[in-house]
Parts: sequence; C-alpha cells; structure tokens
Amino acid sequence: MNTNTKTKLSICAIMKDESPYLEEWLEFHKLVGVEKFYLYDNNSTDNTQEILQLYIQNGEVIYYYWSDKPGQISAYTHCVKNHRYDSEWIAFIDLDEFLFPTVADKITDIIDEFYDVSALGVNWLNFGTSGHEKKPEGLQIENFIKRAKTSFGPNKHIKCIVQPEKTVRPLNPHQFVFSEGRAVTENKQRINGPFSSTHSIKKLRINHYTTRSKEESMKKMMRGRATKNEQRPWSHFESKDVIFNEVEDLTIHRYIPQLKKSLGIITKDNSNVSSYLEKSNLLLTIGNIGKVVIEDQYLKLTGWIVSLNMLPISEFKLWIGGEEYRDFKQTVGIKSPRIKKAHPRFKGSGKARFYLEIPLNKTHRENYQNLLIVLTPIAENFEGCILVNVFNPSFMLPTKEYIERVNRNSAFNFHSNAFKWLGYLIQRTGIKPTNSILDIGCGIGEIAYGLTYYLTPRARYEGIEFSEKVIDWAKQEITSRKPNFNFQWHNIYHPLCNTKGTMPMTEFILPYPEASFDVICISNLFYHLSSIDLRHYLHQIQRVLKIGGKCLFACFLINYETEKLIADDKSSQPLVYEIEGGFCLDPELPEKTVGFQESLIIDWIKESGLTIVGKYYGSWCGRKSFTYQDLLIVEKKTELNSKLSNYQIILERYKSKLEKIQVKIDASKSQKNQN
Repeated sequence: MNTNTKTKLSICAIMKDESPYLEEWLEFHKLVGVEKFYLYDNNSTDNTQEILQLYIQNGEVIYYYWSDKPGQISAYTHCVKNHRYDSEWIAFIDLDEFLFPTVADKITDIIDEFYDVSALGVNWLNFGTSGHEKKPEGLQIENFIKRAKTSFGPNKHIKCIVQPEKTVRPLNPHQFVFSEGRAVTENKQRINGPFSSTHSIKKLRINHYTTRSKEESMKKMMRGRATKNEQRPWSHFESKDVIFNEVEDLTIHRYIPQLKKSLGIITKDNSNVSSYLEKSNLLLTIGNIGKVVIEDQYLKLTGWIVSLNMLPISEFKLWIGGEEYRDFKQTVGIKSPRIKKAHPRFKGSGKARFYLEIPLNKTHRENYQNLLIVLTPIAENFEGCILVNVFNPSFMLPTKEYIERVNRNSAFNFHSNAFKWLGYLIQRTGIKPTNSILDIGCGIGEIAYGLTYYLTPRARYEGIEFSEKVIDWAKQEITSRKPNFNFQWHNIYHPLCNTKGTMPMTEFILPYPEASFDVICISNLFYHLSSIDLRHYLHQIQRVLKIGGKCLFACFLINYETEKLIADDKSSQPLVYEIEGGFCLDPELPEKTVGFQESLIIDWIKESGLTIVGKYYGSWCGRKSFTYQDLLIVEKKTELNSKLSNYQIILERYKSKLEKIQVKIDASKSQKNQN
C-alpha cells in the first residue's frame, strides 16, 4: 500500500458484549487522535454489530467476527499480519481501557518522538467500582472516579503502541516480538516483559476500568477471559474492591464536554439504538408496496414493512407524482401470517402489513397515469428505506418470451428490481429528476425502466451493455418514447456475457468526456469482473463523474464474518475458490460470481481517487439486511484527484504499449538467435 494512505494511529482490540460502553470508548479515542479501529468481535450476543454499522460504513472500524476461543492472541496476530502497512502505529488495548495523554491533547502529539523504537509501553491505573452496586447511567469515565494508588504493583503492567512494520507477533496481550528495535517506556527505559521496572504516567496513561460496578463485575466473570478458556473466580474481584477505590482521580474528566458533544447526549435515557440512529439517520427496513387502486377519488394501497433496527414502524411519509401528501388515513401493524412465514427471522414480521387511504388532489384525480409513489417508513422520527412503485404505468414490461430468450429473470423480478434500485438511487445517491446518470452493464433495462417515471426530459440516461441482443427491448420500448434515454452496445470480451467480443475489458474507455455524469449505477457487473477489470472501471468511473457525483454499485465483500458464514453454510453464494483478490463460485468460470476482499476493494477505491461515503452489507451470506448484495457508494470529491487519476490512466496506457513493444522486441531477438 502507498504510505501516503497510512493512518497515523490505530487501535486493535478484541471484545465481547461491550455494547453499553462501545460508543463512548470509540468516540473518546477518536478525540485523542485515533483514526481507525481494528475490532475483533469474540462471539458477542448483544447489539454490538448494529452500533458499529455507521463506523464500519465510514471506514473508521474494520470489523472481524472472531470466534476463536481463546481469541485475543490470534486476533492480535491477525491484525499485525494483515494491517502492518495500514497504520504507522497500532495500540493494542481492551474495551475497558482508555488510553490518553496526561498533558497534551492528543496521543499523536507525543508518539512522534518515539520514531526510533519499535513500541511504546504505557502504564495502567486500575479503577474500581466507586461504590456502584449496579451499572450507573451515563459515561463510565464520569461515574468511575476512584482507583488504586499509583504504587499498586500491577499498575506497572504496560500496554503497547507498536510500529507494526517492525513487529513480528504478540507473545501475550502486553508483550510483542519485534524484527528490529525494542519496546520502551515514556522515559525511554527499555522494557523486558509485560511490566516496566518503574511506573510513569507523565506523558501517557491508561485508565483501566477493571471492575466497573459490582453487577458488571459478575457478568465479566461469567464471560470468561479472552486469553484462556476459563473464568476468573468472584474472589478475584472482591479482593480488589478496597484496593481499587482508594484514590479519587478526575484527570480524564477534561474530555467529558467534548465527548458528550461527540456522542450527542441530550438526556440520560438514550438507548444505544437511538444514539446510533441519531448519528447515522439510518433506519434499516425491508418491505414492499402491494396492491394499489383508485376508488371514489381515493388512492388505496396496501403493503408490508419490517424494521431491522428493533424500532417498530409508526407511520409513513408519502409522495405521489412528486408532491408530498400529509393528510391521509394510515393503519400499521396489521397481522401478516404470510410475511411471518416468508421472513421468520425478522422481528415484527407477524404484524407487518399496512393500509393507506389517500384523498387525491384534483391534478392526480384527472390524470393518474404514471403516478410514482414514494413511501418513507418512520420509527421514532427516523426514516427507513423508501418503498417505490408506480400506479397505472404506460410502459409495458418485457414479455416472458423475450426475458427467457435473453436468459434473464422473470417479468416479476424485472418490475421488483426496477423500483428497488430506483429507491436506492433516490435515497442513497440523492439523484434529482434532472440529473445525468450512467448505467454500466444496463442489461435489459431494469434501472432505466424505473427511471422513466422519475427523470424529466431535461435529464439524461446512458446505458452501456456488452451483450448486443439484450438491449433490443429497451431501445424499442424506452428510447422510442424517451429520446433522452440512450442505450449503447460495445463489443467487449467477457467470458460470460460476450464470448465473441473483440476488445479486452481493460482497453475499453467509457465513451464520454470527463465530468459527464451526476450519478453512476452498476447493479450487476462488478461481481462478474476480474480484479484487474474492476480496478480499470473504478478509474474510468472517477474520470466521468462530476465533482460531488456519486457511484452506487453492488458487489460481494469478503471479510472474516462472511468467510465464517460461508464456512457455516449460511451463504447463498458459496464463494470458496480462491482467485486474485478474493473468491469465486466456479473455478472453471470465475466471472460467474466473484467476491473480493473488502480491504482490497477499499484500497482500490482510494487508489482511483474516489471516496467511500456509504456501505451496506447484504443478506447474501446470511445477515439480516434490506439488500441482497453488498452496496457501496463512492463519491468524487475533488478535481485534483481527477487529474491525478487521468495521469495514472495515461501512464497505464503507455506502460501497456511499452510491454507490447518489448514482447515484439524479445520475439524478434529470439527469431534472430534461432537463425
């Protein structure tokens, strides 16, 4: 990886059932200079994954589901091996430990002076219950204020902030093996083993909230240890109760105002789900608009909706034909045995149906053809995934015969996918009715079909396809009536879509000038490409996007959790055959279905000059989700990136030409030698 993309300081930690304090721990360490977190979830049964979703989408957390028992050393080993080039420094601490500078504002203000060592060891201060029998409300750094004396022997324990490029492996949670250099204290005294010879916290310190409340100590004891398959006896905590509560220490409290602001704390009764939603404004839902009719100047519709965030849907916002309707009858929570049977894993699916009755305005009563319905579910003022459909459409669907002839899905799936993706584009990319959009791998026109009811004549749609016969229907049915919708076929070789293609995928240049499109959509191409082809397209996408433009694409992301779900036979896509950059379904025809390593895709996106602004894991591997494939949204932020990307494309072209010339030269030399 290019060192320019390195983070300065990251944290690696293993955790289990830490959701009550997880956000506080993350936001605190962000305040003191930590840029990225490598988190290993050791079989949590709480809502850890939901809390982390926003951090994962923002690229702040790299998440691994880590089932090893014991798992701490193997997790640390994995982190050193896989992320040694991603960060200049990695701190290895626990979720009950808060690492911070004693005087400076940020850890990063201090660690530069230790550039010539392999690791900096930071001493503990052990905090106790502060008299709390049960878990108190509010911040733990605010509630637990009493600790052991500085002279308490175990305070000489150190936790390491290592330079991963100089680190080989962990020996234990406190000690590492290095390829060069050594570990030192903040006073640059050499450390031999898991303890320092003297205790010093003048520059850096770790508040170790060893017990928290007595109630939480009991739960911690029952969880067992991350380094051994055993539980600590209750006497271990009881013996420390007096020792850990001898000195009041409020040093960390200088961060409380900033931390509360970061957490958005207004009242003390915010639940973790609500706190997460306040920051992300993201309520994940799944549902469908069903029957729609007009009777006696009323539009009546039914459907179903389920929340994946455990918050029940209470009402809807409604737009019809681009106009918002406010005064209408709505009934939610109707019994739905069929939905329960179809989606037994979703909480609330037994009462998921809804019924709306809307008095139409005069315009829509007189002209109700092509009425686009956009329905937004609401739970406690948070908006869910929008549902989209059209009433009395003027465009015909492709015939069953045509769909079968081009080897595509059924007409029902065509209609369903068209409006599902229209919903994604409206809500996830913010596409406007007058925007320009490029649909790469447009197929038989599913994306275009939905957009015909949304885009105005001022907008522009361009669809590109590599299988010539596939776009016949779209040209005849859509372009003939919507001249701002254009479909192109390019004779690009692809082992699945176009075996007779004459041009390699990596030589195909999107036939549009720089900064041509507001939005780019790729619904089903990227998981049929090799890693080289995918990277080529990312650079092309960056070139033709306008500044501020977004690209939404579907893919299959491979990470530790998906690998485990595939191994446990939970996935509908058993991607088990290793190829460059990831895994495939069929080693004889890898392009049939490809999943790429998530960390690699993130790197490729950065290399192309794009920025990830949204990431949504799909249900394909056994998760609960509103989408089947994984979805990524990337944005073109600046013109500088665009120019650098263009230079890189030019250099790649010259490199390719030079390689071809070199092959000819070598062949010519070989022929001369033979003669």
